[in-house]
Amino acid sequence: MNIKAALLTSAIALTVATSAYAERSDDCSKGKMQKRGPSIAHLQEKLDLTDKQADSLKVLFEEQRAKQKALRKTHKENRDIMHEKISNILTKEQLEEFKEMKPKKPHR
Repeated sequence: MNIKAALLTSAIALTVATSAYAERSDDCSKGKMQKRGPSIAHLQEKLDLTDKQADSLKVLFEEQRAKQKALRKTHKENRDIMHEKISNILTKEQLEEFKEMKPKKPHR
């Protein structure tokens, strides 16, 4: 799949998920929402989806989740390789100072 198709697929999935998320109002307190967004059942109810549409969305969301997981893994591997190369270039003192320069990320 080329990058344009991947971006289009991502955009469609995001649009559907965002639209359904905006519709949720108080549904979160009623337990109708999952941590990652609306459930297929919730989308089916709110958007009056056919079973075929619901099944297609489920497959699409699962595919997208798998792609995102693979991308995160690849990104981490690339970042680790880059950090190793930086470690080979800088002196020990420079490396310590470099590490201190990185912005601190708050824990989620």
